[in-house]
Amino acid sequence: VLSIFNLYKKSYILNGHRNFFNLEVLVSGTMPEVIKNYHDDKLNTSDMTSENFDKITFVEDQGTSVSSINEMFRKSTGDYILNLNGSTLPQGNFFNLFIELKKQEEAGCEMAITSMKPSSKDTCWIPQWASDASNLGVSGDHRPQILRCPSFSRNTIEKHLGGVIFNSSFRHHYVDNWLGHFCYLFGEEKTETASSCWTDINVGQTTKHDAHDKAVYLELSTAAKELKSKMSYNHKVNV
Repeated sequence: VLSIFNLYKKSYILNGHRNFFNLEVLVSGTMPEVIKNYHDDKLNTSDMTSENFDKITFVEDQGTSVSSINEMFRKSTGDYILNLNGSTLPQGNFFNLFIELKKQEEAGCEMAITSMKPSSKDTCWIPQWASDASNLGVSGDHRPQILRCPSFSRNTIEKHLGGVIFNSSFRHHYVDNWLGHFCYLFGEEKTETASSCWTDINVGQTTKHDAHDKAVYLELSTAAKELKSKMSYNHKVNV
């Protein structure tokens, strides 16, 4: 992320003016020794200076992906939140996500939310059982899109998502399904943008929370059948 930021930050133009922006990087976990040692090495003359590492904040792991990501948001200060997980490597067009969020705001959208696509450019939709549980009346590629590695404006999170990146009832899985699902219920269906892609890093899938998170998602989907557009994003469930 730092490399992409340093290489491309001067190339973004909004409304005819170059857009210079600052960056902070929040990482869940403890600072690796290699970075700590580098940061403390006053004689290092590499292009990756201590100023670059000062942009990184390591936040204590909260035990689950969802709680850790939500904690990082609470400690962040930026106006736009670009989310990555441990198995995705951003490409040079990573900051196009920022441009897409600005476009949504300028178009008058209540919520500014988008997501990267994988390099394969494939699209995923929420499960049919979730669509049916909410009585959305859609199937196939008319279902809400899953928003993998989503990005948001801070205003969207604070005003419409209850101050969290992901519904806090989840632990790891189905969070991006529920995000796309909620946007559909809200009346602003969101899609992943092909203007920003990631490269997969094969680190394996975490499955230990799948049963719990599927039950959470089913209960949210069922509750949405009655609540529809009044459904709260961070709705609490009894699982």
